[in-house]
Amino acid sequence: MSHFMALLKFLGFGFLAISYFISTAPFYLYGKLNRYEARKYLCKIMQFHAKILLQIMGVKTKLSFSKPLSQYGQLIIGNHLSYIDVIVMAAHFPTCFVTSIEMKKTFFLGQLCEAGGCLYVERRSRENLTQEIEDITHALQNGLNVMVFPEATSTNGEAVKRFKRPLFQAAIDSGVDILPVIFNYISIDHRPVNALNRDQIFWYGEMKFLPHFWKLLQSTEITLKLEIAENINVSPEDNITELAAISHYVIKSHYQPVCVIS
Repeated sequence: MSHFMALLKFLGFGFLAISYFISTAPFYLYGKLNRYEARKYLCKIMQFHAKILLQIMGVKTKLSFSKPLSQYGQLIIGNHLSYIDVIVMAAHFPTCFVTSIEMKKTFFLGQLCEAGGCLYVERRSRENLTQEIEDITHALQNGLNVMVFPEATSTNGEAVKRFKRPLFQAAIDSGVDILPVIFNYISIDHRPVNALNRDQIFWYGEMKFLPHFWKLLQSTEITLKLEIAENINVSPEDNITELAAISHYVIKSHYQPVCVIS
């Protein structure tokens, strides 16, 4: 039965992906003329489709707010466990995501990122870093919410890795606040998430997307808590080392590590 339901979900995902590519195509072309304005429309389209995708996948989100999230113009940072993080965030708030050049070159996922108006960084090289920070800065100045996963990779959930610092410069240069968000996965099929079942949700290391996604679709329900923390105010006098350390502390203090069963 689980395989049959997974197949139905996969077919639903396929139809949704086709709708997504068709809907984003005109704005993707418009982006050649006005890339930041086009991204606002792409984020809205992604939000609509992400809401449906969460229903198809059986993902239920419990939202926790310190205060309501501003709809535009913040640098959002969060811990990273799975591609589900992106879908959840996109479903609840219009967001432009920062991802790697490697992801852009990945079959299918790269096309999804392009259609969603993602911004790209070359994590293995510092040659284009200044230009990449400028791109993120301009997106923020043009009123886009930009989300960065400063661990620079997804993890197995046992801890929040040390944050990479350079992209925090975009918050200083654009004069926007930093908004920390925390993803805590609670249960899968009504069982607490732990070291034995986390790989059905978390996508990290050398895991291949399609086999993992197929396994994920065999679950009936996934529950997570998305916590929106207090803004971190940014001033021109701040530096990236301090901002990265403060941001890491806030997220780490709200994150519940995955229980390792001995």
